[in-house]
Amino acid sequence: MSKYKYNEDVYIQNIMKYLNGTYGEHYVAKDIQVIDIWESLDSLETTARDTAIKYLCRYGKKAGKNRKDLLKAIHYIILMMYAADSASAKHNYVPDEKVVAEALNVLKQPDVQDSYDKVNNYDTRAWSEQ
Repeated sequence: MSKYKYNEDVYIQNIMKYLNGTYGEHYVAKDIQVIDIWESLDSLETTARDTAIKYLCRYGKKAGKNRKDLLKAIHYIILMMYAADSASAKHNYVPDEKVVAEALNVLKQPDVQDSYDKVNNYDTRAWSEQ
């Protein structure tokens, strides 16, 4: 018997069962999922939001009131929450002195500085003359 009035615990169990079943389906390489690629592009939050909306809009249209569309939407909402938490953690990241020193040393390397100089000294007036 459910201890929640609206059987939320049963629904959460069904969500977990669905999520566990998805982990063999999404890999594009050995340990890489498409979601990992979206995260590396900093687009996971918006892509997950848009995909959740897609599945919510599709519910009741494709294959009727397909419960799997709702489970997919919930999965993407969870991924959106993960992305928001990850982004928040990134924005609160304060590098230690060693990381800052290494970054400054990279910028002082001749090949990097030459690249910056070339970009900064590039004559953009040539673009307007074309």
